[in-house]
Amino acid sequence: MKFILPITFIAILIFSSCEKTSITNGPDIQPPLVALSYDGANNDAPLLPAATYEAATMFPKEDISDLLGGKLIEVYYYIRDVPVSSTIKIYKKSDSDGPLDLIYSEVTTNDLKGRSWNKHILKSPVEITDDDLWISLKFTHTSQTGSIGCDLGPAVDNGDWLLDSADGLWIPLSQRAGININWNIRGVVDPG
Repeated sequence: MKFILPITFIAILIFSSCEKTSITNGPDIQPPLVALSYDGANNDAPLLPAATYEAATMFPKEDISDLLGGKLIEVYYYIRDVPVSSTIKIYKKSDSDGPLDLIYSEVTTNDLKGRSWNKHILKSPVEITDDDLWISLKFTHTSQTGSIGCDLGPAVDNGDWLLDSADGLWIPLSQRAGININWNIRGVVDPG
């Protein structure tokens, strides 16, 4: 136990809060399209150690019930420093351990632009059903890097989920490292 505690403490110190670099509001989504997001303008990106992660926002079925039958058609996400690899993932359903059903996955590594908002048009739009909806970006770092963007916070429920390959657990970043932000990940729904 004496060995594990210092390593855990060091790992938490490696995470850095989002410190202001420049504010980038993000995409302008016009009606009738509907934006799904918990974040504010981009502020920076927390430094994460070398590993594979998934940063996600989760929209509970109760919160998106008015969009039933609509289609998720695009995902916007802010990248500060380009990671080694990236994949957009969409899940439906969840339990207390995280998302359950992967329904969309697309590698986006070759499309990434650093220090900007990135747009991914889903090749197969995802219907909004009576299930929780998770929008995530899976990415890999080979050294400490700040890749996925965040706002100034404070964190809101379901705006800062993080899966770390080191432990394989979905835990909000605010609980994992005490960093109080929301990921710059946004969905765009065509309500139909």
